[in-house]
Amino acid sequence: MINVIINNDDLGLNYGFNEAISDCYTNGIATSTSIRTNGLAYKDAIRLIKGSLDGIGLGIHLNLTDGKTKTKYLQNKIGEYRRDFFGYYRDTKLHDKKLLSAIERDFNQQFDEVKKSGIALDHINSHNHIHMIPEIFEIAAKLAKKNGISYIRVANEPFHLTKWGTTDFRPLYNLNFGKFILLKHFSRANQRTAKKYGLKTSDAFYGILHTGQMNESTVKAAIGHAVSNNIKLVEVLLHPAHSSKRDKTFTSRFIADYTRKKERLIEANTLKDPSVKRFLDNKRVHLTSYAQL
Repeated sequence: MINVIINNDDLGLNYGFNEAISDCYTNGIATSTSIRTNGLAYKDAIRLIKGSLDGIGLGIHLNLTDGKTKTKYLQNKIGEYRRDFFGYYRDTKLHDKKLLSAIERDFNQQFDEVKKSGIALDHINSHNHIHMIPEIFEIAAKLAKKNGISYIRVANEPFHLTKWGTTDFRPLYNLNFGKFILLKHFSRANQRTAKKYGLKTSDAFYGILHTGQMNESTVKAAIGHAVSNNIKLVEVLLHPAHSSKRDKTFTSRFIADYTRKKERLIEANTLKDPSVKRFLDNKRVHLTSYAQL
C-alpha cells in the first residue's frame, strides 16, 4: 500500500479556487490544500478551513510573484511583486544579500498572517514553485523549522508515460518539460537542505510534466507509476477552480484567465470522478495528508 496526498494549491487566491477546493474535498478525493495569504479570498478561505474544509491537510503557499506585497524591496511602483521566477533565480545567484533578507521578511509576514487565524500548518510549498530556487529553499526550510513544520515540498517528479501519445509528447513542445528538468536539477541541492534542517518530503511528486492537462488519464498514470515503482509517499498536485460570480477582481489578468480556463474545471471534475476513486481503491492506495502521517 502507498500513501498518496492529493493536494490543491491556491486556496484563498480567489473565490473560484475556494469553492472548487471545498467541493473536491467534500465530494471528491482531495486530501490537502495550501493557502495564499495575500489572495483576494483569504478571509473566506479561513472561514472554510473552520467549516467545510475542517480536517483537510493545510500548507502555506508561499508567494513572491503575484499580487501585492508590503516588502518595499520586492515591490514595483504600484506595490506588487516585481520579479518573476527567473528574476529571482538571476538575482539570488548574484548573492544579493538585501534581496535574500527581503524574501525572508516577506515569508515571515506570510507566516504571521496565518498565525493570526489560529489554524495549524502541516507543510510548505509555493506559488510558481518559487521556493525551489535553492537560495530561497534555504530560507523556506529555516522558517519551516522555526514554525514547527515537518514537511516541505521538493518538486522532484519521476519521468513517466501515460497511454496517450499526444499527452506524453505535449510537454516536449511547451514549457512543462523545461520546468520539469530545471526543478529536478534544483531538487538535488534542496533535498540536502531539507535533510540539514531535519525536514521531510514526499518520495515523489507529480503534476509538473502535465501541468494544464491533469485529468483522469494523467492522474491515473501518475499513481499507477508510483504503485509500479513501490514509491511509499506520493504528492499529486492539481489546481481545481470554478468560475465564480463572487470574483469581481483578480490579482492579475493572468490569474483571471488562469482561473477561468476549462482545464481548472476538468481538474475539479477529475477529483470527483468515481472511476478515479475506484482506480485508487483497486491499487490499494491510502489517501492521506501530511498532518495524518
